[in-house]
Amino acid sequence: MDNKKLGIILIVICIFLGLILFSLNNLLNTHLDAGCQCTVLEGGSCPHEKQTSW
Repeated sequence: MDNKKLGIILIVICIFLGLILFSLNNLLNTHLDAGCQCTVLEGGSCPHEKQTSW
């Protein structure tokens, strides 16, 4: 297989996987926000709002 074609295929696959991860992250954040019913605020913010670093 030609190296140029292989490189283009890999780049397209990486972009596609990146879009899927971005979409799933937004979907999870939406569900988390909808399901958060915090009655006790720790330090003035909801404990579910803390985000982990990638």
